[in-house]
Amino acid sequence: MEKASRMAGETKSLSDEQKERIAEEKRKAEAKIAEARIMLDEKIAKAESADAFAREIEEAIENFLSEKARIEEKLEDIIETIRREG
Repeated sequence: MEKASRMAGETKSLSDEQKERIAEEKRKAEAKIAEARIMLDEKIAKAESADAFAREIEEAIENFLSEKARIEEKLEDIIETIRREG
């Protein structure tokens, strides 16, 4: 309601105390916003780090599966060679 009155052109002069209180509240709000922004940036960095970690895990799994397949293939070759000998 007060905001609507101000927007309609009805402005009331604020006392110095009111101006100071408003300024203080604005500073508090700006500090809270800055803190929230820092927390957001940390969460984004953590998520990006988690994504990098997930990519590393995926790469490690792929490497393991490739190495496993190579070992199993070599084993089959060895088994086949042994069978032919005997």
